[in-house]
Amino acid sequence: MNIDPIATTVNLDPDTEQIDFPLDKFMLSIPEMDKVDQANSAKMQRCLAAKGQKIDLSPYNRHRTFAGERPYGAWSLKNAQERGYDVPEGFASGKDLDLSKQGEKFNEAWDACLATALVSKGAPSDKTAERLFHQAAMLAPQSEEFKKAVGEWKDCLKGKGIALRDADSWNPDLSATNGDKEKIIRIAVGDVECKQSVSLVQRLANIEGSYQTALVKQNESQLRAERQAIDTLLAKADEAILSAGA
Repeated sequence: MNIDPIATTVNLDPDTEQIDFPLDKFMLSIPEMDKVDQANSAKMQRCLAAKGQKIDLSPYNRHRTFAGERPYGAWSLKNAQERGYDVPEGFASGKDLDLSKQGEKFNEAWDACLATALVSKGAPSDKTAERLFHQAAMLAPQSEEFKKAVGEWKDCLKGKGIALRDADSWNPDLSATNGDKEKIIRIAVGDVECKQSVSLVQRLANIEGSYQTALVKQNESQLRAERQAIDTLLAKADEAILSAGA
């Protein structure tokens, strides 16, 4: 299939390392995942109560945080200065429910409710969007513009005395630091400063986004159908949360 990229400017949030790619809107977002979890907990709690098993499931809801998107390596100067190459935790809160401590009757009720009470047994399919994400990520590095931007970043790194793990890596070689946090942070800051000096992430994200835009145009009906299934699920989740007073 021939793909002619369509010029696209992708929105970036350097503080959180978030990249707003064109295909994102066709996929289940992290806040939407949280909503489905909350709705499932509300429905499970009501179902369990109806079977004589009262429990507050709200402490077990997941509240996910954005751990950062790094398709081209670390790129937030703030994060580099504070954490080096470490990323924030993927979950801010939410405990795991240990069913082994709940008793036989509870577990029987739990299994019965799982079969009937969930808003959705798993998220609706966004496999088309995932497949196109991967396809765009494979196509983008073949473009001359992509190669040129990467070359400029590598030249900057070389000027700072920073070596990469290998020719295809987005990550510097940290072996000489022996795990010293200050040395790692110094390398991370230099790496990100080089990315900023050549606008690397913006340029690469725009190129990848341009392929995504073209792929969206070619697969729009299937993508919209998958997004409609997600929206239907979210409507059910809203209804479950509202009816439970959650």
